[in-house]
Order: sequence, then C-alpha cells, then structure tokens
Amino acid sequence: MLLKIWKNYYLDASSVYYALKKAHAKADGGVEYDTCSYHARLEEALAEAVRRTIREGVASGELKEWEQVRAELQRLESEARRSEERRVGKE
Repeated sequence: MLLKIWKNYYLDASSVYYALKKAHAKADGGVEYDTCSYHARLEEALAEAVRRTIREGVASGELKEWEQVRAELQRLESEARRSEERRVGKE
C-alpha cells in the first residue's frame, strides 16, 4: 500500500526499507510509480521528498525567489511532520 506524501510523491515500505516513489501518467491513462530512492529511516525518505520537490520547483520556474523557496520548504516540512505523525498513529 502506498502512502501519499504530497503532489505526486508516495511512500512505500517493506520490513527493511522505505521507498520514495513518484507517480506519473501512463499512455493508457493509468498511473505508474517509479522508485526514486530507498531509505533505512522514514526521516530520510521524507527529507528526500522535500529536496526533490524544491529542486523541481526551482527548475520549472515555479519557485523564483528565495522567500518562495523558504516558504515552500517550511510548508513541505510541516506536511512531512504530519505524515510521520499519521504513520506513528497507525502503529
């Protein structure tokens, strides 16, 4: 089962690792999930999702000024904390 973090990033897990995945549309209209990275700790997986989202925002021109980047980073970190709290609440 995949846990949506935000936008098109998802978290998957096994008994050994967390896998950060990114969703994209397939030609047939379905959704496919590409594995971006594997992590031993949840915090590492969430931090990688934050880094990728910020980098994509800068590269696309969506984030143009430092204040936008800083605000987006704070927003994503807050979402990551909520995701972790939800995960801990389910255990």
